[in-house]
Amino acid sequence: MGIEYREKIISLCKQKGPILPNDVAKMLKTETWKAGAMLSEMTENKILSISAIKIGGSPLYYLPEHQEKLELFVNRLNDKDKKVFDFIKQRKILRDSELDLLTRFSLRQLKDFAKPFHVAKGDDAELFWRFYNVSEEQAIEILHPKPKIQQTQTESLKQKLEQPEIIEPVKKRGKKSLPGDDALFQKAKAYLEAKGFSIREFTIITKKKDVELIAEKQSTQFFCKISSKKNISDTDIAAAYGKATSKKLQALVLITGKISKKAQASLSSFPNLSVEMIS
Repeated sequence: MGIEYREKIISLCKQKGPILPNDVAKMLKTETWKAGAMLSEMTENKILSISAIKIGGSPLYYLPEHQEKLELFVNRLNDKDKKVFDFIKQRKILRDSELDLLTRFSLRQLKDFAKPFHVAKGDDAELFWRFYNVSEEQAIEILHPKPKIQQTQTESLKQKLEQPEIIEPVKKRGKKSLPGDDALFQKAKAYLEAKGFSIREFTIITKKKDVELIAEKQSTQFFCKISSKKNISDTDIAAAYGKATSKKLQALVLITGKISKKAQASLSSFPNLSVEMIS
């Protein structure tokens, strides 16, 4: 199948906004299943995006820069989801723990409009939801705004600037040597290097049980959490994701035990996170 249809479909999206396979079939005078295959090909190649919301059982296809046009189809949602859509659109950010069960459920259905993100909280991570047109960086800035310098501080700042600054020599830290006696670290190191990663830094949290490190592959850095726990919970996953997010890195969790059903079900809430088993 040639790809000469791409420009025609892109032109249709620009004119009409989100489209259905039937719209393409009519324009190209072809069968609906063939139109669907064309749209799938363009989606796989990141030319088009696909919606979670469905019209007559079919998702919508749209240009990535036209995501806001999906709001034209909000009236297709059920009453509860429409109310939650209006709620998050107005509030921009919602804290999952403060919501009732039905609202939490609706947010997980509104994948086009409600985006999950996690904020580190000590050794844990807290789940929040942001409206789709609010970036994760903007959301974190709203939750934790940078303090503004008050006018009453002007004089004290001026005095500090006028005082000569005493610069103390910086103590250089010795370079860490790889801990050859830690079995878990060595296991993770061998696994990562076999996958093409290089280790940049590490911390042994609990010897032979819990390791954290920064690894790099093809110029992309990852926060890696390595755990030898027998059962990995959704809280463990959220905590690892929260730390990765705070460092603005992708998350990779390496485990030697089993992942709980609840943790497995929660993985879709953590973009840019993967869990892998090491033996």
